[in-house]
Amino acid sequence: MVTFRELLPTLFKHDFTREVIDRVVNKKTIGNYLLGSDQGGEFVVSYVGRSDTDLNVELIQRLSPRYRKFRFTYARSVRTAFETECRDYHRYGKAHQLDNQKHPDRPDGTSYQCPFCDYLNR
Repeated sequence: MVTFRELLPTLFKHDFTREVIDRVVNKKTIGNYLLGSDQGGEFVVSYVGRSDTDLNVELIQRLSPRYRKFRFTYARSVRTAFETECRDYHRYGKAHQLDNQKHPDRPDGTSYQCPFCDYLNR
C-alpha cells in the first residue's frame, strides 16, 4: 500500500533545475521520476526513470534543457521502483512516444520480470 507521504511528490510538477532538485528530493533514496514539460497547464511526460540508490543524484545527472518539469516519488524497495518504472513506461507510450530508447532494465543482480509484458523473458 502506498502511503500519502510517498504519493505526495507525484501530485506536484517541479521546475527541473539543480536548485529545486536539491531542495525537494531527499538524497540517498530509492525512487522514480517523470521528466517532461508543461503544455497548456498539463504535464506532458517525455522520459520515465528510476534510481535504485540515490534519486537526487540520478535527477541531477539527467538535467537537460529538453526537460522543463519533473515529478517524482519515493519507493520502498528496488523492486517497487523497477515495477513502477515499468508501469510508467507502458502507461506513457513506450519507446514510440517517450525519449526512452528501450524497455527499463531490471536491477542488477535480480531476475525481476516486468509485470506488464514479457520483454524481459526473452
